Amino acid sequence: MFADVNGISLRYEVRGSGEPVVLLGGFGANAGFWEPMLGDLDGFRIITMDNRGVGSTRYDGEFSISDMADDVDALLERLDVGDAHILGWSMGSQIAQCIAVRHPDRVRTLTLVSSYLGFPARADYILLGLTRMALEGTAPEDCLAMAVNALCLPESTFEELRRKGLEMPVPEDMEGPEGLMDQLDAMRAYSGEGLESISIPALVIHGRRDAMIEPDNGAAVASRIRGSELLMVDAGHSVPFGMYRDRFLGFIGQRRFGASSASSRADSTRRGTRRRTPRTPAFRRTPLRGPERRAAIP
Repeated sequence: MFADVNGISLRYEVRGSGEPVVLLGGFGANAGFWEPMLGDLDGFRIITMDNRGVGSTRYDGEFSISDMADDVDALLERLDVGDAHILGWSMGSQIAQCIAVRHPDRVRTLTLVSSYLGFPARADYILLGLTRMALEGTAPEDCLAMAVNALCLPESTFEELRRKGLEMPVPEDMEGPEGLMDQLDAMRAYSGEGLESISIPALVIHGRRDAMIEPDNGAAVASRIRGSELLMVDAGHSVPFGMYRDRFLGFIGQRRFGASSASSRADSTRRGTRRRTPRTPAFRRTPLRGPERRAAIP
């Protein structure tokens, strides 16, 4: 589905019914990034979208994190959603931060995964350089995908693949470097201004083995938001949802259903679930359709 908002054509998906939950992806991640975790969110109305720069969303010109936050606000207005639980990963956490600052009435709870204030210099150096080379044609786009895999996944993932005699695959259909450069420009310009004004219940989640955004970045975000909770997990930049599913469901449940209902919901989703391999952005030019091909994911 598409919504004409803020001068762009925003592609989005809505699944299920119940409490609205908005999922915001990171650099290079379209709406399909969230497919593997949707089954753990039965009983919620899940809203996902292709941010500017990826997927099928159509836009013209440069944009900022604030522009993407305003896109979410306008989409929720179009969908007649008063407020929602907002979960953002990586760049999506910047968008979520900005929504909470610019549109606090839209946010019922705020969950920030692999979050940061300003984009770290090492990741900036690697991703900016490789994206620029892909634009210039001096390096294949596969190099950028390999760098993202290396930054997003922990050493243990690559060790396991090597033991099995396998290599980390790269996606067959990548997002264009033009849109990725636009996203990088937006990320590099954002500094987390106004977080001290947030009074919304906030949960900050970060991997202890995050090579792209070191753990002290998540702690810095949590220190800027009054009353926020900080959860450190044994993961890299792409944190498997199974590592924080119960905490997340309990967190949002306490703010709407009450602690007892939240516990019941967490218990019901825990049965039959398994820990999943962490994901990295797929860099696909088009949103996923049907069963997902595991392009960049072992």
